[in-house]
Amino acid sequence: MPQVPASRVNINSYLLQLEQKKFSGRQVVAYSARGYPISFYHHLAAHTAHALGLPLRIFAGDNIEELIGSLSMSFLGSAFLFFIPDIACFSASARKKLDAFLSDYHGEHPVILGNSGGVWVPSYVSFLVEFEEKLSADEANALARLFFPQVWSASEQAMRFTRPVLLGDFIALSFARALSMGISSAAFDDYTVRITTNEGSVFSLAQFWLAKDMSKFGELWRVMGSSYPVEYWVSFFSDLLWQAAYCVQQGGRSLERALSNRLPFSFAKRDWRAYEVRELAAAHAYLYALDWQNKHGGSIQQLDLFIVKFSSGGFAR
Repeated sequence: MPQVPASRVNINSYLLQLEQKKFSGRQVVAYSARGYPISFYHHLAAHTAHALGLPLRIFAGDNIEELIGSLSMSFLGSAFLFFIPDIACFSASARKKLDAFLSDYHGEHPVILGNSGGVWVPSYVSFLVEFEEKLSADEANALARLFFPQVWSASEQAMRFTRPVLLGDFIALSFARALSMGISSAAFDDYTVRITTNEGSVFSLAQFWLAKDMSKFGELWRVMGSSYPVEYWVSFFSDLLWQAAYCVQQGGRSLERALSNRLPFSFAKRDWRAYEVRELAAAHAYLYALDWQNKHGGSIQQLDLFIVKFSSGGFAR
């Protein structure tokens, strides 16, 4: 691959590049944003794969030889879009091997690199997609149409954003909108304001819940639990479990990434060691079933049972 400087593009330019088929095989793309909104990156990578008509392969391990071997092969000319969520998880020696391989990469598979370690632009990167801290309402609506087309087409008004939204909040709020399609756009905007203005309390709630400190969690939950709809709490706990599972799966290797994903400092630093991925996955599956029950006449009491079961280690068994 020729060693030329990466083209720096914003999200709108990147989407236009995809639409015009200017992003194709044998290219390496890097995502850069303040913090590390991994759920956003996953959705953007999935959309990119769809736009290119390629299957998406996510490489979240640490075996660099396996990755290089996969990128070096194609079966009967078939290609995949490889998404590497966080190269900062690799050791220095593994990064050096990956850099050496990609600097002379001639394979058929396009590659997307995420990085929680800050802006990193080696010469072999074709596009550096840079994101602002916030998406404008227009950008959020455009992305919601791409990421959630079925929900958007079913209820455009319920999905519509009318205010700028933090990049790290976009996916969670989009899921919450998808779960709340019966709520008007104006009513959901009111919930959005309440969510953002009480962010400190919500963050403390997450800290106490993951630490299984039910005394402190209970005090906050009694105040906040009834202040938001069940749909919001389902989205809140779902995203928290997903981020926590990823942190545990990665062995807590990147404190910066975990914090930028809004995991509590105490969890990112030490509490993750008390968990296994299967416990968090089991809790997430239970929450999925709870969401279905809620849509068929359930209540917030079912959410209380979920919280108690999690705090008592019921999903670890």
